[in-house]
Amino acid sequence: MIRELRHRLVKLFIWAQMLLVSAVVVTGGLYALALLLENRFLLGLVQSPAMTLSATLFALIALLWLSGFILRITLRIVFRKRTVSLDLRERLGKIGPETLQRMGLNLKVRFLVRRRSSNAYNGKNRILVGEKFLQQSTDDELRGIIGHEIGHIVKKDNIVKVIWTLIPSLTLGIALGLLIGLSHGQAESAFVPLMTGIGALLLSGIPLNWRMEYRADRFAAEHLGTDVVVRALSRLKTLHFGGFSFSHPPLSRRIRRLQQG
Repeated sequence: MIRELRHRLVKLFIWAQMLLVSAVVVTGGLYALALLLENRFLLGLVQSPAMTLSATLFALIALLWLSGFILRITLRIVFRKRTVSLDLRERLGKIGPETLQRMGLNLKVRFLVRRRSSNAYNGKNRILVGEKFLQQSTDDELRGIIGHEIGHIVKKDNIVKVIWTLIPSLTLGIALGLLIGLSHGQAESAFVPLMTGIGALLLSGIPLNWRMEYRADRFAAEHLGTDVVVRALSRLKTLHFGGFSFSHPPLSRRIRRLQQG
């Protein structure tokens, strides 16, 4: 009951983020158009909501970053003396390399347990599997989730994400801000185009992120079998929020796509 309520709240929060980003892009686009056309009537209509929405998005991004930073520091302090079960580490240390072998891949990957997590993640030549997932998954389910993360590593998805989200967002935001805001002699006018550019890139990144998730699912299914990956995603759905987000499509849709081939 508590888990279902938490998932509903997360879903509501994600919807609110989607609506906010969309509103920023629409009002910011109209604001930029009004500046370019020097249309005072349109500028008068959209300037106030565009500034308010842009400030709200900026505050939300800052709040999420700050709260995430504080949470990570707090958890490290609180659980610094708590170690992951040796059995879990040994299990992951055995099944991880075994999965690579089954997939016929010769990669140097470190397999680590992430405390108090129910998901899986990948980084540069490493895969982190949540402690809760390890505790409640079968060996095949563990192989399936590892295979998915290996797919991300093989396809270099993290590099693609960095290039897509960091460089274009900074370049587009600064360019829009300088060209539109500063050219009219109003430094504050740069803020709305900046947030509009960031919002547009967040929205346009959704298809790319979802495509990478589907591709990693297919990669794992091709090397380990569809049933293995479907069972892994089904297990993940019982432990972790399974709805849509900026970075992931719904787990139910991912499972259905695999089953449909």
